[in-house]
This record gives sequence, C-alpha cells and structure tokens, in this order.
Amino acid sequence: MDYRKEIDRLYRVDYGNPVEFFIRLVLILIAGLSILNYLASFIGLYWTAGYYAAHLLYFTILRTRPTICSRADYIVASCALVFLMLAYIWFPVLLFEEDDPALSLSAAAALGTFMIFVVRRADTFM
Repeated sequence: MDYRKEIDRLYRVDYGNPVEFFIRLVLILIAGLSILNYLASFIGLYWTAGYYAAHLLYFTILRTRPTICSRADYIVASCALVFLMLAYIWFPVLLFEEDDPALSLSAAAALGTFMIFVVRRADTFM
C-alpha cells in the first residue's frame, strides 16, 4: 500500500472542496449558536470549538506527513480521523438523550447527516 497516496486521498476527501468544507464549518457554528440560544448553555459553543480544534489537528497531521510515509504515519492520520468523527458525534448523541422533542429531532437530523456524510465519504475518491 502506498501510504502517502492514501493520506493524500484523506486530505482530498475532507479539504479538496473548500466551499463544501466552509459550509460544514458554518453549519456547525450555526448549530452551536442555536444550542446556546435554546438552552442558554455554552455547551454548544464548546462543541463547536472542540470540533474546530479536531479539524485543525487532523489538517495539521495530514499536511505534515513526510513525502515517503510509513504505516505508522497512516495509522496516526486514521486515528486523527476517528477523533474528528468522535468530536462531531458526541454532542448529537448527548442531545438525543434529552426529554425535549426539539433537541431529539435536531439530534436525529445531525446523526442522519453524519451517516450520509460517512457513506458519501467512503465512496469519494476511491
């Protein structure tokens, strides 16, 4: 397996379309601000900041790998991707447990969107 090629593919999937990436970041910010407004709690903003930090970490790992990558470089990049996905998904799961129908519906929409994104991502740039 050419690990450099695979790391480059991971980069193209997440950052290859700057408009789509920007829209994702804006939607996360809107969601965090909406939760701030609805719950009067900063947890939505903490989630947004954590998600942005996870993206920064993932981006940095993908861009700083050497020209000739080893299996360990690929494993680090893959672990960063899993961390990024967990940084997104923990909050909708937390909201899904609330007794508020609006929060449950929002959480279901966020989880559904995540599942669609993961399936689309798997089919991209194979």
